[in-house]
Formats: sequence, C-alpha cells, structure tokens
Amino acid sequence: MVNIILISIFSSVVFGVIDSLFFLIAEDTLQNKIEKLPYFDIDMAELLTGGISAAIAIFISSFVKANISKNIKIIEKPYIESIGIILGTIIMIVTYKFYKIKKTIRNKIRKDK
Repeated sequence: MVNIILISIFSSVVFGVIDSLFFLIAEDTLQNKIEKLPYFDIDMAELLTGGISAAIAIFISSFVKANISKNIKIIEKPYIESIGIILGTIIMIVTYKFYKIKKTIRNKIRKDK
C-alpha cells in the first residue's frame, strides 16, 4: 500500500518540480517580454506566466501519470496530489538552496585567489 501511495504521489511531485523550475528559470525573463507587449502590465504578465507555468507542469505531470497508470494502479485523490506538489516544491527549494551555497563557496574561492 505504501508503494502505491508513493507512486501515486510521483506525478504530483513532477508537477511541483516543473512549476518551480519554470519559476526559477524563465518567469522573470518571460514576464519582462510580456510586459512590453501592448496592453499588458506587470500584473497581467505575472498572471500569464503563472498560467503558462501551470499548463506546462500539468501537461508533463499528466503524461507521467498516464504512463505510470498503464502498468500500476495509482490512487487519484486531491490530498495525494497536494502532498506531491508540496514535496516537489520542497525538493526544488532544497536543491536551490544547495545551488546557492555552492555558488557562494565557488565565488569566495575565486575571490580569494
């Protein structure tokens, strides 16, 4: 039963990771470009990038879920998906924190040379 729950959470974790990656990598760049379009302001650019991020994450996580469910019975419950999204986001926060620490150490080493 625990394995079924963990596998069921996996596609939602993918959603959280993809959504977070989009936020970290592309959101500011895309928002700046959208804001320059006629009739768009920063709030509309944020709404559009949020929608794009969610759409990409849902597409990929749905694809993962469809492929997993072909071979394994998964549980589709809102609380399982919510837990997966939070776990995916936490994974990205921890990964980003380690990335920032590593970058700071690397910059300090370069500065000391």
